[in-house]
Amino acid sequence: MGSESTLSYFPEFPGSGFALSPVPEFLSSGLAHLHPHGFPPDSRRARGFSGESPRLARIATCVAAALLGLVQAAWAGNAALEKAVKDHSDGHLKHGEWCASQGLPGEAHAAFEEALRIDPGNGKASERLKAKPAAPAKDWEGKIAICERKRAKIDADCLKRYVSLGKDLAKKKQADDTAEAFRRALDIDPDSADARQGLGEALVKGVGWFPKAEADKLNSGLREIDGQWKPKEEVEKARSGFDKAWKVSGERFEVAANLTWEEAQRLSRSAEGLARAFVRIFGVSWKLKPPESKMKIRCYATQDEYRSAVESVEPRAVNAPGFYNTGTETAYFFRRDEYVTTVLHECTHQIIHLMASSPGGVAAKPQFWVFEGLASYFETLEWDGANPVFFRKQTQKMLGLKKMLQSGGQFPSLAEFTAMTQEGFMGKQDMYFQALGLVHFMLCAEAGKYRARFLEFTAKVVAGEGSADLFEATFKDDAKAIGENWQAFVSGKLG
Repeated sequence: MGSESTLSYFPEFPGSGFALSPVPEFLSSGLAHLHPHGFPPDSRRARGFSGESPRLARIATCVAAALLGLVQAAWAGNAALEKAVKDHSDGHLKHGEWCASQGLPGEAHAAFEEALRIDPGNGKASERLKAKPAAPAKDWEGKIAICERKRAKIDADCLKRYVSLGKDLAKKKQADDTAEAFRRALDIDPDSADARQGLGEALVKGVGWFPKAEADKLNSGLREIDGQWKPKEEVEKARSGFDKAWKVSGERFEVAANLTWEEAQRLSRSAEGLARAFVRIFGVSWKLKPPESKMKIRCYATQDEYRSAVESVEPRAVNAPGFYNTGTETAYFFRRDEYVTTVLHECTHQIIHLMASSPGGVAAKPQFWVFEGLASYFETLEWDGANPVFFRKQTQKMLGLKKMLQSGGQFPSLAEFTAMTQEGFMGKQDMYFQALGLVHFMLCAEAGKYRARFLEFTAKVVAGEGSADLFEATFKDDAKAIGENWQAFVSGKLG
């Protein structure tokens, strides 16, 4: 983070996007936007909230912007589809009950959140989220794989059901219901070919799904400029200056980049995936709201272009590999090796600022580690198919943390560390390492024992309520055990 005046964010280390798709003509009245990538999570797969309700002619009740406008609308359409949604939600509710009975409190909490995300009217899931978490089982690690298989089967069965319903409804020309059925399928598997094709889309290899007519042109080597489709090489040359940069508008981000078309699309996809994964973990507890407009990313082909652009915005950032500036509400980057890691870090700060409405002044308050810990944790985000995976990719901070733990390096006490403001934190590599390790521990250790309270704790910090004793006040007697155990747990995960 930078000065309090702009709350710019700087990483300590160098570290896909989609045009919204038209659909077959009979669907066009029922679907305004379909967004490609939503994913189930945890820290093996960090779960939380995602999804955006399409604007449908028959939306009965919209759950308030409370959950980022991402909460599903209460559905008053086709009875078979309504039943499918209810069964899907109840499936995750029952899965949560099973997890709780097996001593998997973190997985149970995630399952109840998933049930509520799918159907915001699921009162039982809402009540279970308020209940005291189950105690973790001693053999919890051996049960995680079983838990994952059970969860995957619930979604796989519902995916088939939604796709089948979509096809049946399409034959009946029921536009709204067809769109909703396929959208529900894509929320489970964003690359479901059946659902994509049902919506009139085709695959551009290595990039993503686009309206078929557009995909055909892209696959034939054409690119668009000034409303015309021309040979790729000609367009790439014309767009090499930032005044003609590609503009990729996704669900939550707008990317401008004078990179290749493929690079601009992948950058957008990375940012959109980050937002989806972030919202799934923190959307409920933080009561995330949609930004007033799409979050802006600017990525330059060269470092010189980047420096020229950011010098007037934040002179201290000219030598940084990228940064987010709260004054312009824009994240700035340039093409370099592994620059996507920096994108994930800085856009995490952007999400916190714009979607959680984190106020000014937070850098001067204790618990500053939360901001950099989360940004460092989301640097590790990668994908296993449609599933986000954390704490596996070897980022520089991951390697630094591993080296420090293996060499017996000394970290500040938990009380000292959590009381730090930005001033005591910045510029010290080991602070970033400790913050990264603690976030992973709080989300995953002891079958997610601390997860619910960690979400509650971070919500207060992000809202500007950080205080020197907030961590101990939240975790009470467990605070001592956390301080004693986090290093051993993280060391075991790092190998």
